[in-house]
Amino acid sequence: MSGGTFSGYVEGLHISRLGKAILLKIRLITPGGQRVELYIHAPPDWLSLGKAISGTYHEAETPDGAVLIIDSIVEDKNLRPAIIHELTVEKILRIGQDTVVVEGKYSDGRMFSHTLRDTRLLELQPRLPIKSLGLFIERDSLQVLVTIINKNEFNLLARAYEFSSQLLKAGLEEPEKRFLEGEQ
Repeated sequence: MSGGTFSGYVEGLHISRLGKAILLKIRLITPGGQRVELYIHAPPDWLSLGKAISGTYHEAETPDGAVLIIDSIVEDKNLRPAIIHELTVEKILRIGQDTVVVEGKYSDGRMFSHTLRDTRLLELQPRLPIKSLGLFIERDSLQVLVTIINKNEFNLLARAYEFSSQLLKAGLEEPEKRFLEGEQ
C-alpha cells in the first residue's frame, strides 16, 4: 500500500459510495492545474469549495481500481486563499485535445476570456449562458482562473454537505451510524 501528500484547492465535493461505505469525494486542483480525486470518511466542518487544503493519503484497491483515501487533512496556510467571483459563462470553445476557452462576463459587467485545461466544461455548452462561480488563485499578482463551478450545483452541494455535517454532529444512533459507515 502506497501513500503520499496532497496540496491544493477544493473544486468539488460529492457524496460517493465506495464498496459498502459512504464517503465524501473531494476533487482537488493543485496550484499547477493538476486534478486529483480523494476520498474521506469523516470530513472536517470547515471543508468547503475553494478551500486550500493539504494532508496525507494512502492508496486503496477497490474492484473499480485504486483510489486515494485521506489519512489527515488541514487547511493549507502556505497557499494563498482562493478568490471566488460570480460569472456568467456565455461561450465555451474547445482548442486542442484537453483545453477550452471560456468567455463571458463578471457580475460587474466586465468581460473575460480564460483558457482552462478541463474539457468537462464542454458539458455546460447546451445550457449556456449559465451563472457560475469562478475559482481564482493569485500567481505573481495576477488572478488565474483554475476552475468554474456551476452556481446551481454549488448551492446544491453546499446544502447537501451542510445536511450531512448536521447528521454527523447529531450523533446518529448506532444502527444508522453503522449503515453509513458501510457495516451490516
